Amino acid sequence: MVDSRPNPEQLLRRAQKEEKQGNRGKLKIYWELHLELARLIKCFRMLMKNVVRISMLS
Repeated sequence: MVDSRPNPEQLLRRAQKEEKQGNRGKLKIYWELHLELARLIKCFRMLMKNVVRISMLS
């Protein structure tokens, strides 16, 4: 009968691989949040420019 359980080295490699994939997923989420925040900041700056222009006209 063959023991099909992974040895400790295989378990360690598998855990490291899963951790690396998980970290990539987290980085992707953080990058997407960063891009969304940059878009919001750009919109806010444009809005503030228009508010300043309107207040200068009044």
